[in-house]
Amino acid sequence: MGKTCSSIVVTLLALLAAGRVAFGTEVNTAVEAERAGDACLERRDYSSAIENFTKAIRLDPKNARAYCGSGTAYEHKGDHDSAIADYTEAIRLDPKLASAHYGRGTAYAHKGDYDKAIADFAEAVRLAEECRSVFQPGQCLR
Repeated sequence: MGKTCSSIVVTLLALLAAGRVAFGTEVNTAVEAERAGDACLERRDYSSAIENFTKAIRLDPKNARAYCGSGTAYEHKGDHDSAIADYTEAIRLDPKLASAHYGRGTAYAHKGDYDKAIADFAEAVRLAEECRSVFQPGQCLR
């Protein structure tokens, strides 16, 4: 490598290490925030899950899975209205996301709105069956 090329590489590596240059940071950060939210859900740390999913949504407002994860965290905290709002947005963004229909159905059931709960559960089952015919089991709900 020539001297000029070497100095460019060294400068670029130094900037990357300092965090001043990033390639695809927004997408990677949104994905990382969603994964962190999922990990928080597994640990039952629902407040941290909401923070991470909110960050993922801020970075990628079309991320239906992040809205679904946030809805799950709100549901576990007993905030059914916030859960329904997030599940509804997830469904708007990805109408075939069975887990969002199931989660919203659960939130409606906890609120005593059984007609809406049944409708969402039925849609979740329909989508899961449709998905199962194309994918492996387990890929359909999340």
